[in-house]
Amino acid sequence: MNRSIPDEIVHEVRTRSNIVETINFFGIQLKKSGSAAWKACCPFHNEKTPSFTVNENTQRYKCFGCGKGGDVFRFVMEQQSVDFPHAIHILADRCGVIIPEKSSSSPEERQLQQKRRNRRDRLFDISAEFANWYSSLLWNNLDSPVGRYFMQRGIPREIAETFQIGAVPDGWDNSLKYGLSKGFTEEEMLDAGILKDNEEKKSVYDRFRNRLVFTIWNEQGKPVGFSGRSIEPDQIPKYLNSPDTPIFHKSSILYALPLARKRIHEQKCAILCEGQIDTISMHCAGFTNTVATQGTAFAEEHSRMLKRYCDCVLLAMDSDNAGQEATLKAVKILLPLEFEVKVIRWPGGKDPDELYKNEGAEFIAKQVEGAVDFFDFLWERLEKEFDQSQPFGRQNAAIAAIEYLRLIPTPVARELYIQKLAQRVKVSEAIIARQMSQNPTAPSQIRQAAIKSVTTILDEELDDGLPTEVAHAEETLLELALADNDIAQRLGTFFSSDMISNDMIGQSLNTVVNLAITGGWEQRFDILSDMENEREQEDSRLGRILVRESTIPSEKIEKAIIDTVTVIRRFNREKRLTTIKQQMQNQIDQDERRALLQEYLELSQGNI
Repeated sequence: MNRSIPDEIVHEVRTRSNIVETINFFGIQLKKSGSAAWKACCPFHNEKTPSFTVNENTQRYKCFGCGKGGDVFRFVMEQQSVDFPHAIHILADRCGVIIPEKSSSSPEERQLQQKRRNRRDRLFDISAEFANWYSSLLWNNLDSPVGRYFMQRGIPREIAETFQIGAVPDGWDNSLKYGLSKGFTEEEMLDAGILKDNEEKKSVYDRFRNRLVFTIWNEQGKPVGFSGRSIEPDQIPKYLNSPDTPIFHKSSILYALPLARKRIHEQKCAILCEGQIDTISMHCAGFTNTVATQGTAFAEEHSRMLKRYCDCVLLAMDSDNAGQEATLKAVKILLPLEFEVKVIRWPGGKDPDELYKNEGAEFIAKQVEGAVDFFDFLWERLEKEFDQSQPFGRQNAAIAAIEYLRLIPTPVARELYIQKLAQRVKVSEAIIARQMSQNPTAPSQIRQAAIKSVTTILDEELDDGLPTEVAHAEETLLELALADNDIAQRLGTFFSSDMISNDMIGQSLNTVVNLAITGGWEQRFDILSDMENEREQEDSRLGRILVRESTIPSEKIEKAIIDTVTVIRRFNREKRLTTIKQQMQNQIDQDERRALLQEYLELSQGNI
């Protein structure tokens, strides 16, 4: 597919465009049908029984009725009947990504694009202008109510300036007057969320009045919105956030990420808090790899943003019941993306900000150092919830824990956690594994599909004369390589790339194996989607593999590897034997004939 949009822009739009949220946005009501699977009636053909499946982990969809499938770009292209450039613009507008334009096909398109850019540029200008103005209001009015409240918080000036903390005085039109004086219109300030409509009085007023204001940046470090903290105990709400705008989407913002990104990358680990004040206190304590969600719960898009920088997350939510529930929800989102997840436990029901102010940086460091594995945190909760002295209590605790273990995609980690759970419940690992394989809440069709091997579902004819057994073997290996980086690396030692077929499955398998060996395996789904988009059509067999949750039980993985590698090696050996026979018939040179005969004998005896 010929396109002029840079790869990094495509990657950013894809990362921010969660396929489940996108499909729901276009009016298709998806229903949960597995740990990462969703189903609906297909939007591309009439059907009564849902066969349209979406996998949130792989960010793919597939209809097993009409055969359509692909990634989020392909969905928008099909659903809106547009080409790739139009699809990525639709998604970019939704998620706030700016696409640099090289050219347009018509004056009308250029005019529309310029209008879109002008509007976004104005919103960025407004956010930057008000961030500076709010900051100056704070430092020039430290004796004001907001200034006094800020001084009570004990935030050092250099930290406050780094975070662009500001103040908005009490008044209904201070921001309006200032914005007008800078040449911004009332409509533009409404678009930016600086002002708010009063429908009854048919007027506008300042959104952030009499509040301490925290500047919110996008991933590129540009101000895009604000969060206002109340300074009075009875001031509601406690935090008032900018509304979603063309440049500000709460679900795609991690507070302080531009400041924390370098440290997160260096340490390969991020600390996740609940709010701005906790994040600032963690930075004050020296943990500059700390970020927080912005006015919304931790979501899939947040985890995908973090995945670009690290593979480990320390959850530092508040220690009250609500904070612990938020922690467990975050665990469920992080595990499928193969994060190592730990939990920082704050004593006494306190939050990081309070503990930093009362106990100091060393105390915070001690708590961070003592972060526990998510499973240990989870089990502490389950021990309190279920009576461990009773068999049914232990059983119910195990079932609750298994709900989390099912989300772990890598077989090795999953097996190790099965061992831990078996030790806690005091039963055999086989019992836990058997319980994990059951899914009593799923429809019978889903249960049946879940136990099918990838080698049993292929029903269409194969291209290039590839034997069905070999095609099935490559599909199985691709499924295994997609699910586990270590397995993908091992496959590279079993055979060379030229032993794999040149169809889409074979190319995909070689690609994933090479990514595992050279680095970049975590981008496998994006790269396969790009390969498929370049062909401008979806490969039905590849689509089925990418949209499915893993169908091979962990206890059968090793046997599956041995069996499939044997099939491929045997096929290549027989192919080579046939080639040698043909060459020997035409070969006159005696030395070459003897060499071919020797190779033939060795292959026939299975020595090669």
